[in-house]
Amino acid sequence: MLDIVSLAEQTLTSGSNISFDTNRVATSCTAQHTAGSPSIVLNRPGYYFIGFSATATASNATETTPITV
Repeated sequence: MLDIVSLAEQTLTSGSNISFDTNRVATSCTAQHTAGSPSIVLNRPGYYFIGFSATATASNATETTPITV
């Protein structure tokens, strides 16, 4: 099991990756993550459950482009 989060606010541009600054749980070698990195490495083939949650706000009050993660 791998449970990673990013608690710090990040300002991202279109196409950039979200970095995850904290590894809360890492119980096996099947999935690996280095804190501060946006990359997750899956070391074995198989079925994986991935959950994701985000809170996003536009950079200015007139922004009309949708925010997609």
